[in-house]
Amino acid sequence: MKNYLDNPQAGFTLIEIMVAVTVFMVIMTMSLNAMLAVSAQNKKAQHIRSITDNINFALDTIVRDMRLGSDYDCGIPDTEKNCVTVPFSMISFKDKEGATVMYARDGSTQSITRKVGTAAAYALTSDDVQIDRLNFYVTGVGVGDFIQPQAVIELSASIAEPRGNPLKFDVQTYVTQRQVESGLE
Repeated sequence: MKNYLDNPQAGFTLIEIMVAVTVFMVIMTMSLNAMLAVSAQNKKAQHIRSITDNINFALDTIVRDMRLGSDYDCGIPDTEKNCVTVPFSMISFKDKEGATVMYARDGSTQSITRKVGTAAAYALTSDDVQIDRLNFYVTGVGVGDFIQPQAVIELSASIAEPRGNPLKFDVQTYVTQRQVESGLE
């Protein structure tokens, strides 16, 4: 067995250095690819989180306004204001100050819009999200029916992904008018 400590001129051969550098480069390339994949997944997760936060904000706004509002109306042409069996994609009601508030799905922009009084409607959802369906089921609006006004809100949305299929999801929430309806007191 040869002892390299006895020879001060001894060192690594060119072949040994090339093999070590090649092994190092292969390990670094694999590590870099893994880091890039994790970074891409993190960006995708942040994008999805931002969009779902936007939808949650829109639904929370609708629920808060409806809870404090009164005189729910789905826009049915006749005097019946309940829309239990047939859903409607819009709802209007009086807010706590007495102004008429309307929430609807805008078919051209595929967003949720909010309109207060005679002011122009504006979008509550960002352009990154596509609202495929917004339904309101309302009951308890009739006078003397002894049911507290309440609504079920259904929403179907999709998020466009640059690489791949759009992410689709459904959300449903329930809201009851906080103000006690006359006749229930």
